Amino acid sequence: MVDEMSSISKFILDILPEFNVYYDTVPEGFNLPCIYFPVPEIEQYAGGVGTYQRHYSWFINFFEKTTRAAWNTVSLVQHEIIKQHNMIPLICDDGSVEGYFLHIQSPDIKKIEEGAAQLYIQWDSVRLYDNNSELVQRFEYNTHSK
Repeated sequence: MVDEMSSISKFILDILPEFNVYYDTVPEGFNLPCIYFPVPEIEQYAGGVGTYQRHYSWFINFFEKTTRAAWNTVSLVQHEIIKQHNMIPLICDDGSVEGYFLHIQSPDIKKIEEGAAQLYIQWDSVRLYDNNSELVQRFEYNTHSK
C-alpha cells in the first residue's frame, strides 16, 4: 500500500514548489511562504470480515505575508484538486505514480488567523486486519528553508 498522505503532500508541493514545508511543528521565526502538514485526525470503523475502514481528516495550513495571499494560495490548491475531480494520484515510495488514485471528499478552505488559511480534506481508506499482509511504505521529501 502506498502512503496516502505522501501522495497528497506531493500533489500540493508540485503546485507550490517554492514553499517551505513543515511536518512536525512550525518553529518560531518560520520562513514564509510555508505549508504545515500536521498529523491528521483518524476515525476507525468496522469493515468486512478481513478489513476495517479509516476516515482521515487533514487540516493543512498555509502561511503567507497576508491573509489574502494565503487565501489565494489555498484557493489555487483547492481548484487543482477539484479540477482533477478530487482524485489525487497515489505514488510509490520512489516517488513514481502508482496508477491508482485517492478520492478526496470535497476540499474546504477557511481563514484560520491573520496571514494563514487552511485546506481541510477528508478521505476514506480500507485496511486489512492482518498486519502481515499490509505493506507500509514511506516517502520523504528533501526540503529546504529559504
